[in-house]
Amino acid sequence: MHTFQINNKCVTWVLRILVGGGFMLSALLKYLSIETFDLYIYEHHLFGYQLTEIFSRLLVAAEFCLGAMLLAGIFPRLTKWTVFCFLAGFTIYLWLMPYLFQVDMANCHCFGEKLPFTRNQSIVKNLLLMALLLPLSTQRGCLCRHLKRWVAVGVAVVVTVVMAVNPPSLVYNALYGEKILINNDLYKEALANTGQMEAFSQGRQIVCLYSPTCKYCQLSAQKLHLAFQQAHLDESQMKVIFLRMNKGDERERAFFQKNRIPPLEYTTFAADTFLQVTHGKIPVILFVDEGKVCHSHQYMSVDEGRIGEFLR
Repeated sequence: MHTFQINNKCVTWVLRILVGGGFMLSALLKYLSIETFDLYIYEHHLFGYQLTEIFSRLLVAAEFCLGAMLLAGIFPRLTKWTVFCFLAGFTIYLWLMPYLFQVDMANCHCFGEKLPFTRNQSIVKNLLLMALLLPLSTQRGCLCRHLKRWVAVGVAVVVTVVMAVNPPSLVYNALYGEKILINNDLYKEALANTGQMEAFSQGRQIVCLYSPTCKYCQLSAQKLHLAFQQAHLDESQMKVIFLRMNKGDERERAFFQKNRIPPLEYTTFAADTFLQVTHGKIPVILFVDEGKVCHSHQYMSVDEGRIGEFLR
């Protein structure tokens, strides 16, 4: 049986641009908000956080390479049907998502945060792209010697760039270190002044130092919430110390609602004290045992395995 194909060069180029360009745009927009995409994948509770980061970046690299190959007409038959299978797989996932996973469906992250698509919009978009793929001619558009070698080099370059520009925490920690030094004496003094020393010193706890308006503090809060769920831990073992912005400011309470996490017990430090404790770095994650700070980390180095090992 022969598949209907359009061999008109102009129409073929339009189809390649629409589908191949769409795949490349999807990859680029995902990568521009890769931390949020990491959390979206992590929310499915399929992998640990470190493996999630590697998977999300490989998915971005695969989308970009497939889009570029489709656009250039490289291995047209193989590329066409691989892209078709990707789209079919994404569509099946979106259809089954509400029955298998408890994730936010307001944005499926197929175009990152910059261009939010709901689940239903994404299904329609995928079906439309699949329909555009079917009549696409599989006549070779790119003819050059050593094509396989150049494709392999191109894929290797894309994967390297994706992993290097915004590295997964495993690579980041190896390059820049995991720990952040804090002013421990000032931390204890400031905590005592809040009147919350007893609450923050009962057993083993994770204490998070956040600014309510800091993007990375919000990412950290979402990540730790999911990590506690992944490790089946009680979130009452997590406390928060906010940088106090204004007297009577409601941003601390709004912080939890905005990031879709349950309200945690918290206190505040004055801004100058907070920044002296953390040496100007935020967010900071403390592993505390009976009030004693055992470890202090930047948020990227903390995952469900490390948290579970400490709290148990």
